[in-house]
Amino acid sequence: MSSIRTQACATLLILVLGAASAQILPEGFLDETLEGDWDQPVGLTFDDDGCMFVWEKSGLIWMVEDEQHTDHAELFLDIREEVGNWSSNGCMGFALDPGFLDNGHVYVLYAVDRHYLDHFGTPEYDPGASLSFVPTIGRVTRFTSPAHGEPADPSSRFVLLGPTKDSGFPLVQGEHSVGWLSFGEDGSLLISCGDGAAPGGPDTGGTEPAQAALLDGIITPEEDVGTFRAQMIDSLSGKLLRIDPATGAGMANNPYFEPLAPRSVRSRVWAYGLRNPFRFDLMTGSGGAAHPGTLIIGDVGEGAWEEVSVCRTGGENFGWPLYEGLEPEDILSTVSIENRLAPNPLFGQPLPAGGTCDTPFFTFDQLIAQEHETAPSWPANPCDRAVPIPAEYTSVHTRPVLDWKHITGPSRAGTFAADGSASVAVLGEPGTPVAGPSFAGSCSIGGAWYDGPGYPVEYRNSSYNVDFTNGWMRQLRFNAQGELMEAAEFGSVLGPVVAVNTHPINHDLHYIRFSGTGIARIHRIRWIEGNQPPTAKIDVDAPFGPSPHVVQFDATGSSDPEGLPLAFSWDFGDGTPLSGVPAPLIAFPSEDVSAGSTPLSNVFDLSPPQAPGPQPLDIEAIRDGVWPIAGTWLLEPEWISLYLGTDVKGPEDWIGYGFGTDRTIRRLVFQEGFEFGDTGGWFEDLRVQVRQAGLWNDIEDAVFVPPYDGRDQLGYEIHEAVFAPVVGDGIRLIGAPGGSAFFVSVAELRVTADPLAPTLQPTVYPITLTVTDAVSSTVVTTDSVWVDDTPPVVTILEPSQGMVYDPTQIEVFPLTAEISDAEHAVADLSCQWQVILHHDSHTHPEPFQTGCTGNATLFPHGSPGDAFHFQIDLTVTDPLGLATTSSHSLQPANDCNLNGFDDALDLAQGTLSDLDGNGIADGCENDCDGDG
Repeated sequence: MSSIRTQACATLLILVLGAASAQILPEGFLDETLEGDWDQPVGLTFDDDGCMFVWEKSGLIWMVEDEQHTDHAELFLDIREEVGNWSSNGCMGFALDPGFLDNGHVYVLYAVDRHYLDHFGTPEYDPGASLSFVPTIGRVTRFTSPAHGEPADPSSRFVLLGPTKDSGFPLVQGEHSVGWLSFGEDGSLLISCGDGAAPGGPDTGGTEPAQAALLDGIITPEEDVGTFRAQMIDSLSGKLLRIDPATGAGMANNPYFEPLAPRSVRSRVWAYGLRNPFRFDLMTGSGGAAHPGTLIIGDVGEGAWEEVSVCRTGGENFGWPLYEGLEPEDILSTVSIENRLAPNPLFGQPLPAGGTCDTPFFTFDQLIAQEHETAPSWPANPCDRAVPIPAEYTSVHTRPVLDWKHITGPSRAGTFAADGSASVAVLGEPGTPVAGPSFAGSCSIGGAWYDGPGYPVEYRNSSYNVDFTNGWMRQLRFNAQGELMEAAEFGSVLGPVVAVNTHPINHDLHYIRFSGTGIARIHRIRWIEGNQPPTAKIDVDAPFGPSPHVVQFDATGSSDPEGLPLAFSWDFGDGTPLSGVPAPLIAFPSEDVSAGSTPLSNVFDLSPPQAPGPQPLDIEAIRDGVWPIAGTWLLEPEWISLYLGTDVKGPEDWIGYGFGTDRTIRRLVFQEGFEFGDTGGWFEDLRVQVRQAGLWNDIEDAVFVPPYDGRDQLGYEIHEAVFAPVVGDGIRLIGAPGGSAFFVSVAELRVTADPLAPTLQPTVYPITLTVTDAVSSTVVTTDSVWVDDTPPVVTILEPSQGMVYDPTQIEVFPLTAEISDAEHAVADLSCQWQVILHHDSHTHPEPFQTGCTGNATLFPHGSPGDAFHFQIDLTVTDPLGLATTSSHSLQPANDCNLNGFDDALDLAQGTLSDLDGNGIADGCENDCDGDG
């Protein structure tokens, strides 16, 4: 989180940013945004007391105890020095021990920085150095907090998995990295990791990064098969592990446990055949003393299909890379790769038909059979059709319970044909075993199991899964046997969600919503019976400018779910009175001139001046800053113009201020006092006058917001007079006093004017808007206005706009820029670079780089036919927080229109044109395609 955190297990304020307006949920549910920006958070979880733990991809882990008071949080653990934070790598998983409140144990899953991996503990180690875009490993480490609410002790570090290069999760290509940590109901620690291979396959090994990983001992020669490592029981890639959290050893009843080698890879494997199991959740109540429970896994797909898989028992094979979704993978299923850990027992043996067996190993595709209703079958030994492949090598594809296709859909469920063979059915069509409409998506994230009492019964005992790219959340309903029965629409337009979890006390779903740059917010989904709070929205026409800087604010974009009328309260951060005007026009800086002025009243103009009321009252009550709540009975904070003398005051009464010199007056805020039955306390009519050259003149355009309604038996209502700026040396309210005693009551009268001599000092004003509906449900949002300050001027020099890069290679180039600022020294400006990969309809933001110069690394990404390019952003911020962002787009070579295809192919197919016949696609003449 980018803001400073100071309080131990401090709090997040709900609704500070308002209920998010774009999100669509079922009626009765409310999407609330918790205050605070987070820097690439990738997960959140809760202890049994409701303290929230949020971990950022960089390796920062924060404690947030409550959600009701402040956005401060305390740093719980900082392992940034050890974390390799680049591409899909980083600190991705975090879990609290089931006994955390007693033992303080926490577990972290992360990619290890390669410099740290190579040199920590040696003279060559530099704590400030890092090495990215090279093969590394994933690691699981335990830390301990000495007491509840206190940070973890770094010295308690204990590596459970991956203490050395040859014992961690192989992260060869920077993608499909480590995933999630969670505890099973049996107390075991469950860990997911992707295949660590290159996207855009088929990655069958032998790549340059794989050769580097092989030389470094990160993978063995047998593991140099790229994405097929997911099918190898003796590789940690593409797996779901189940280990003892005390020792890191496999659990004794794991499907491949070796009693003599409890820390071996196969001893730890629970399930396999996964591409990128980014997140998974546990079906509550499905486990026991010797079983972790049923797991619902979001597995990110490759070229076409996303999936949700259900792991009910150990040893299940989810098929990747031979299967994507419910059916064989189109590309990789045609690639026959040897599994060099599956030796053919007939190799070198004489064969009945003559000759000897020359097939030393079985291939991966020979070892897995598609699911069948009765009897799956595998091919025979290729050397002798009469000999089966040994059962120890074979497995059955466990099909996902749900898959969905990229871009257009459909979504499908697995069925069986009449002959028992595997078949598929499209959601929404007759005969489909899973209810719900068909849908599309491009990035299966996984979700969280909900079994709390906070939601209506029809929303309980379900898994809530999300798609990062399409921004939806679906409620997956299962029967008692763990079979998926319905995939119901629940949330849409949620944005790119990276994690979902359930609060143990308020029982609400919480999720993390990314932005395109990785800055994120945490949301809470609440069920509310009855009135829902409104949405607050601020529009500002001019966030910065020279003084006097006049800003048009507008809150009319705010809304209420029930259509109730809204009341507004603006705090402009300059000490001037609050405003209840929906769209106020405010000048900065402004001065509350009430304090230094002379109060004016009819009773003071009598000859001689008379004391009002039955006893002398203090006129200072009208500018003492005490604003009583409307409808209360308080006499002390008001001034009453009741006159008990024999002289007649006249038909009108007034209250105001004289300034002694001309001022440019912009605002007048009036809070009436108490209304005394029929006796008086109000104006029968009311207008505003300004004193100019000794004469009082009506301000003709003055309008009261809300309209002044005279006597309504509700005291202490606030009204603001809205008018164009007017110059004068005094201002007053005037009108006929009400009631039988002909007097008015005034609690506060505040006047705002332009300063006589503005300082021209750059200043930032925090703006706060409070919106309240007719039943007093309130929401708050904030903004800022900068006066006598201008944004920095930023010009990126390197890389140049439209620079061509080779999408097949890792490229490193300098980051330089020319920056300046009219009000601040360059040394006082802060710079932040970011590399953002655009891949089809989503983005992959890299970590921010501070400093006004640096280096950027572009890395290969995407599949043939994908659209992708890089964006380089530089944000320069002045000391007051006013910022400028400049952006350059980098084009992949030979793909000017960024559709994933070489321009020559586009020209041949007519996707691009070449009307001038110069051999370069129209619009690409700046040689963005690099063809000369």
